[in-house]
Amino acid sequence: MGFSAAFRQSVALSPGEETPQDTPLNEAAASMSRTSAAGRTAFSVLAAISFCHLLNDMMQSLLPALYPMLKTSYALTFGQIGVLTFTYQITASLLQPLIG
Repeated sequence: MGFSAAFRQSVALSPGEETPQDTPLNEAAASMSRTSAAGRTAFSVLAAISFCHLLNDMMQSLLPALYPMLKTSYALTFGQIGVLTFTYQITASLLQPLIG
């Protein structure tokens, strides 16, 4: 027995008879459905923003871990690595308000 049949049976309607559209039960169900959909949408957006923030933080912590390899592979001085860090951090801080 599906939900519709169980609902008809619980309110004692015959199978051909429909419930009025303006009953409080239908209004409450429609309101709950909209609230549930909005909640799912908000959670999806929040999860996507959180994932992007995680990727941003991981990228910011990855560059300092690569400094020893960059220094030996490209024969960089500590000053050049400092300029690389400065450029990366300034770019990140300028884009942070725009991207989040």
